[in-house]
Amino acid sequence: MISNNISKGKTNNKKPNFVSDNNWKLMWRHWNTPQALHVSTTNSKNRKSERDGDGIHQHISGSKSYAKIKYEMMMELGEEPAITDLVRKIHMKSDGTFVDKRAKRIIEEVESIVVSEHPSTDETDSQGSNSEASITPVMRDEAFYRVVKPHKGRLFGLGTAQMENYDHIAPPAVVLTRQAQLEKEVINLTGMVKLMSQQLTALCEARGVTASDATTNPSPSSPPSTNEPRI
Repeated sequence: MISNNISKGKTNNKKPNFVSDNNWKLMWRHWNTPQALHVSTTNSKNRKSERDGDGIHQHISGSKSYAKIKYEMMMELGEEPAITDLVRKIHMKSDGTFVDKRAKRIIEEVESIVVSEHPSTDETDSQGSNSEASITPVMRDEAFYRVVKPHKGRLFGLGTAQMENYDHIAPPAVVLTRQAQLEKEVINLTGMVKLMSQQLTALCEARGVTASDATTNPSPSSPPSTNEPRI
């Protein structure tokens, strides 16, 4: 990425080939301003912060943005991934170990909430743990929003992925929570429609008609009067 190359050039004091001499001088003039130096110092301090015992933030995404990683996961899965899956992708190595303490703690808390509040109706495995068949991404997202508190309107673990829900009035944390609630309502409505469809099918079978006949040729509410004159 261009920004990464410029950052490396600044650190090594070596101008990238795609930057002109004049622009390079302008960049250094900006970087040496009091405001830019203050921002740089603050950002450096934040990156090295112990975060209340969780240690320095670490991830394995390299220079790839969180939004790009989320997009690739969507292309692979065919649907939007759960936030916990995105956090795992960014902070967990292939051997299953986390490189970031806070990410590990958050995932464990979220999974604990989901399993306790949504016990599976399916059979349990040999260790007696709940099957994940009945646990949906929305359930995990809701638990994530309860565990992770927004800081300055942003949520830990999402990076640029949360900016796709940017709202000029509401911060990402508010928009994401609202979106999760809407998704839950859609799922509930879908379930209600499915149940009504099943009830309609059962009623039609009891009357000896098909559901299509019942909708295209509905039976009259009352039989026609035999006293009506015939034409």
